[in-house]
Amino acid sequence: MYNSKTQIPTRKFNDKDIHTTRISCLKYLSNGNVASASWDFSINVWDPNTGVSIQRYRNHTYIINDVDQIDLDTIVSASSGLILIWSISTGKTLQTINMDKKVGDTVRFLPYKGLIAFSSSSNIQIYNHSSNNVMHILTGHSSFVLTIELLNEQYLASGGADTQVIIWDLTTYLVKYNLTGHESSVLSLKRLSASLLASAGLDTNIFIWNWLMGKLEHTLKGHSDSLRSLDLFDYNTLISGSWDRTIRLWDISNGSLIQTLNSSIRVNALAMIKIPL
Repeated sequence: MYNSKTQIPTRKFNDKDIHTTRISCLKYLSNGNVASASWDFSINVWDPNTGVSIQRYRNHTYIINDVDQIDLDTIVSASSGLILIWSISTGKTLQTINMDKKVGDTVRFLPYKGLIAFSSSSNIQIYNHSSNNVMHILTGHSSFVLTIELLNEQYLASGGADTQVIIWDLTTYLVKYNLTGHESSVLSLKRLSASLLASAGLDTNIFIWNWLMGKLEHTLKGHSDSLRSLDLFDYNTLISGSWDRTIRLWDISNGSLIQTLNSSIRVNALAMIKIPL
């Protein structure tokens, strides 16, 4: 569990590789590196121990909203109308998926199926990038799908501008639960455990759901502006980043606030990483 005396280390990254505008997504990779996606049309892969950019990727022509990892050397990234799969080691595009202009708010790799899930307006498309075809289209949201989270090999969660959180069964590709309670767009989802899911967005609240049963466990209140990012600090501690210029740590078991960390800027994306002190 998080200890309030724990210090959160910081690293300064090389100025020449710093993004020039908003970072929309941070992704902790399985090899310990971190991928950052930005509205400056670029993606960086960083070594957090040194602050050095290992690879800088610039083949997108529009703001990049999301990234996910396929394997140790392969990343998938999403921007408006375009999904790209590319190699970290070479920086080369391996595959280009051109879709309609509304595609690109969020993308996730489904490792159990070897497929890619990405938003397409109010739908989620399940895409086979090996055969280059759409396998399934998930319909249930009434407005843009803004975030997707893989729960396990059978279930997927999505949040949208329609305020809904939907749990999908990937064996039937149908809705299992429609979780309601948010008053505005859902911008971030985070799997917390085998049964718990956190959701947050423009209404400043964080909801912790038992997604297996389809019910609300806790409502976390304290932020005063939109919540853009959630992650796990440890197995029982949720960390949230907000445009109110704070990062907050929460006890998942009871929904209580543990600590508030102040920031000089709006927090648009965060990711927990493991680096030596």
